[in-house]
Amino acid sequence: MKNNKHIKFIKEYGILLLIIIWPIVWFMTLLALKGESSITAKQVHWHMPIAYDLCGNTTQLKDSWNHGILHWHDDAKIHIEWVIDTANRQETLGWFFDSANIVFSELQIAWFTNGDVCEWSNTPWKLRVEINGEENFDFRNFVLSDTDEIKIIFK
Repeated sequence: MKNNKHIKFIKEYGILLLIIIWPIVWFMTLLALKGESSITAKQVHWHMPIAYDLCGNTTQLKDSWNHGILHWHDDAKIHIEWVIDTANRQETLGWFFDSANIVFSELQIAWFTNGDVCEWSNTPWKLRVEINGEENFDFRNFVLSDTDEIKIIFK
């Protein structure tokens, strides 16, 4: 009698179970296989300090609230939270500012543009980027790492 109940259940709900369960099992299998085949993939949750000195103002730029892979929480840190491919890194300083909707290039950050004069100065100022205390000229393409300390300077 017990077997008849199972057969009846499968006949009545088999298609529904197949439609619901099969995609879940398939997706989980793909994720497991991807994890095995990608030896260089790594789950990370990094926080890199970022500081600003823009016309003498050290206030942080505003959070965009676009909390994707690269983001921040008004806490003076760049957050990377994702599975990254350690052999083919793409998490750049440019990507961080793009995700925050902040203009960033060798010539400009936000509304600070090379050649502008801060209100208390007569000298045109220039944007600089320091990574770990050293000036870095690879503004947008610099690949972020969990040991980096970044300073954006306009003076």
